[in-house]
Amino acid sequence: RVVAMEVVCAWQRRNIIAPLQAALKPLAPISLVLSEAPVLVVSLWISWFFVKQNQGAAGIWLVPIVEILNSFLKSWFRHPRPGWIAKDPVEFRQWTCEYSFPSSDMMLAMASSAYLFPDHPYTMAVVGTVVGINRMFVGAHYLHDVIIGAILGPAVTWAYKAYRVHETYIEPNLHSISGRVELVAMTLPICLVTGFLYLRALELKDPKEWEMKANNSHANFRPLDTTQAHLKQFSGMYGLLLSLIAWATPHNELEDIKNDTRNIYARILLGQFLVVGTFLTIAATSPKQPLWAMHICRAFRYASVPGVVMFACAPIFRWVGI
Repeated sequence: RVVAMEVVCAWQRRNIIAPLQAALKPLAPISLVLSEAPVLVVSLWISWFFVKQNQGAAGIWLVPIVEILNSFLKSWFRHPRPGWIAKDPVEFRQWTCEYSFPSSDMMLAMASSAYLFPDHPYTMAVVGTVVGINRMFVGAHYLHDVIIGAILGPAVTWAYKAYRVHETYIEPNLHSISGRVELVAMTLPICLVTGFLYLRALELKDPKEWEMKANNSHANFRPLDTTQAHLKQFSGMYGLLLSLIAWATPHNELEDIKNDTRNIYARILLGQFLVVGTFLTIAATSPKQPLWAMHICRAFRYASVPGVVMFACAPIFRWVGI
């Protein structure tokens, strides 16, 4: 089965990914922007929060849930990215130490689309097409990575809604400090599984040529270390999860402002500018730091998002008169 998968992946690199990179090469600058999918998806939730707070606040929890689940899957399957393989002419346009299968960007984009636009399948199709093509174009994913991600994302959203995760497990605990502490305790199994995966990663050695190809593609980034792969993805999303537990507002204290459309687009644009600006400013301090500092920085920059949205945006909106 491993040999068969290697044959399939080699065929995709030569016949799908390399031709796609050649055909869309003029769009490379746009692809680099789209590659920051977690930032863009969080910005989407922020926009929705400014339009309809109740739905945005109830669904934002999908972001860390989907990303942490994806981190577990990637660390378990340990599938190399197309850009790590030196045998075929695939350019590695976006450096990352995380594994390939399945695509977290696709899972996150499709889960968010399924939650926010459940009655608009064409919107989901457009989002999936754009994200999927982009992930293959930057040499980060195979076709089967994005297809499975497109299936798993809406599946997580369906389970989230079907089992009323927010209404049953999250919302009731937001009304007291003890309830929020209980939510934190519910996240402890995540730490245990992450520790197990880390120990497993230390035992399994990846081929040396992966590291050589990735590091030669992006010499200015930190060296490829796949033992840190799941920690990198986990640290950011766990920081966001704990920040949500700390700062999320119960529904009965939220104001549904869907019908208040005054200056709504100005609020959305300024809100995204504030959040993405804060996110990228913190991120700029992390590339050359020690690994432990990089993980702390990653957790902190995602944890900053709810704080900026819930505390900084409203007074700034009032200050500028929107």
